[in-house]
Amino acid sequence: MDKIAVEVFAFLLFPTLVISVSNNHPDITSLQSFEWIRSSKPHNWEGSDPCGNWDGIICNKSRVTTMYILYINILLNMDLTY
Repeated sequence: MDKIAVEVFAFLLFPTLVISVSNNHPDITSLQSFEWIRSSKPHNWEGSDPCGNWDGIICNKSRVTTMYILYINILLNMDLTY
């Protein structure tokens, strides 16, 4: 009976862990903190993974390293490597 309880608990807990991890990309909060990006962000900046398919975002090892943003007809290139 204990084995069944553990399996049920794991079954219920696993989706929560997957959702939690997938919504916590380490760079998403930083990107969303730019007020000017929020007001004029590209149409495909949806979801929680900027390394997925966001226009103007370049990643290396699942971290945002470069941003190319067209803002008021000026192309801004921000090198975020550290």
